[in-house]
Amino acid sequence: DIPLKSIKYLIAGFFIYQIFFNMSAVGIEQFLNSPDNRFADIKMLRFFTDISASALGVVSVLVLLTFFFRGFWCRYLCPYGALLGVIGLLSPARVQRNPARCTGCGKCERHCPGQIKISQNIAVSSPECSACLTCVTVCSETDVLSFSWFQKRIQLPPIAVGALFVLFFGAGIGGAMVTGHWQGDISAHQYLAFAHGDKIIVEGAKATFSPSPGDNRKIKKMIMMMKARTGKSMPPSPN
Repeated sequence: DIPLKSIKYLIAGFFIYQIFFNMSAVGIEQFLNSPDNRFADIKMLRFFTDISASALGVVSVLVLLTFFFRGFWCRYLCPYGALLGVIGLLSPARVQRNPARCTGCGKCERHCPGQIKISQNIAVSSPECSACLTCVTVCSETDVLSFSWFQKRIQLPPIAVGALFVLFFGAGIGGAMVTGHWQGDISAHQYLAFAHGDKIIVEGAKATFSPSPGDNRKIKKMIMMMKARTGKSMPPSPN
């Protein structure tokens, strides 16, 4: 298990090295303003709607391995999960166990997605802990497991922790909307053009598109549909 878990940390380390140590500031800016990054949502959609044979094979293998190894992708390969796990070690919040009341039934460990040895610790400090609080929820004993900040000085039930996460992300999204940072500068025409397969030209921080040869009636039809749905006026199409 330990050698397999090390794979995701190696992958995360590779990306961190390439981005923060091997890429120049100009290269990072060019990537951020590139069509591959600015239209990443469309490209990700196409990955699944127009998936290649090799990609389908890899996804199928990952799904198959999940039947034999619980959470195979998240546990062994996901670099984002590895990064979150390392950052989580700096958190002042921990799952705390009261050994005086614990019967050692092992129920918490059987249900833990990270397969952490909870019954062997007083405070769970592991990069595999995502604070899902499954162990706290399934524990049938009273006052054995709790999620608390600053060494049990502040304790919250799982539903309160979930509410705090919702409020935290909601505040971030709401703040971005109020300050005008939520809506990007990519126009609807540029989205439609990229989705249609037109060539996107990036100049500085702005992206324009060069229509592909052929009939553009599909783009115009999509623009009319968007006008009808939103009821708002849209800038005239370059075509």
